[in-house]
Amino acid sequence: MVLLSSKVKQELFKRIRAKQSINVIHQEMSLSKGTIYYHYKKIYGRKNSKQSIPLEYSERTGEIVGIFVGDGSMGVYKNGNYSGYICFSTKAIKYAKYVQNLFSRFFKKQLILYETGHVYRLKLQGKHIYEFFKEYVHYKNPQKALSVHLKTIQHSNPFIRGFLKGLLDTDGTLYITPTGNPRIEYSTSSPKLKEQLVVLLTKQGYTNRVRELDREKYKLSNIVKSEVNNINYQVCLRTKKESERFLEYILPFKIERWGGRDSNSRSYGPQP
Repeated sequence: MVLLSSKVKQELFKRIRAKQSINVIHQEMSLSKGTIYYHYKKIYGRKNSKQSIPLEYSERTGEIVGIFVGDGSMGVYKNGNYSGYICFSTKAIKYAKYVQNLFSRFFKKQLILYETGHVYRLKLQGKHIYEFFKEYVHYKNPQKALSVHLKTIQHSNPFIRGFLKGLLDTDGTLYITPTGNPRIEYSTSSPKLKEQLVVLLTKQGYTNRVRELDREKYKLSNIVKSEVNNINYQVCLRTKKESERFLEYILPFKIERWGGRDSNSRSYGPQP
């Protein structure tokens, strides 16, 4: 911070109290905007108050966290920017727009959805958004897929219901077997998240089982490869009755956007 003489300070304070804009003061006094703003804050406080998002444990919050855990990423870069994105396939444009509206309303800023290559990305930007997700989710970049999990699973039932919905719509599969039964699977490369899903589903009264698939053997190219963990975990509901009851419980967008079962693909719609 540049040290100002008493005479310059007096003139600066006079202009600030006269409500002159920072740009005008900058031009007429040849002071940096940072110096002017520093003294502006001492008189009036921050011109733009810090954005913060109150923590809550609603179903909407749970869904947003579930979506981020499934297909989101965010980090801090060398230039000080907090940025990331939610990723969608080009077949899931309806869902991408649904998430864009959900996130924009929640974070109180219009988020940009754009197409790049064969995917859509919803851009996340801002320290307040980064800190929001860090309150709920643990992960390490660049291999988020292997480390991501909730910091705690001690949340309200509405939050858990929303979380299971958001995660199923992003990192889950909902399909119809040849016999016409719905089957539900959560897919993750994170051992910790796999354990949390088993506990959450069991506590909600849903019997489940875990399958472990070798990425190389099953050519799971959509999963980040790692020497540390070459396993993809699939947490599956076991019976038709439980699957149908679960769908009624969480009402995933996988059903809503296509109006239910798609008889042609024997699925509840393309996967995001």
